[in-house]
Amino acid sequence: MKVRQKNFENVLAITDSTGRFELGISEVNKAIPFIFELDNYAKVETSLNGNMVVKLIAVGKVLLGGVSTVS
Repeated sequence: MKVRQKNFENVLAITDSTGRFELGISEVNKAIPFIFELDNYAKVETSLNGNMVVKLIAVGKVLLGGVSTVS
């Protein structure tokens, strides 16, 4: 999962396989929203706090198309 500050493209942290991450930020920046994103999941926007848990919701993708036979 990638963690970045809202309105910035730089990734500030990448979680480990269990979803844990650490960020060193000032008290002022704790109130700024952060974006949590992972492929195939809806993005979550929230401010940071110690020992927080972020739950992501899986998004389904529908592929439209058809199947035809060739004779």
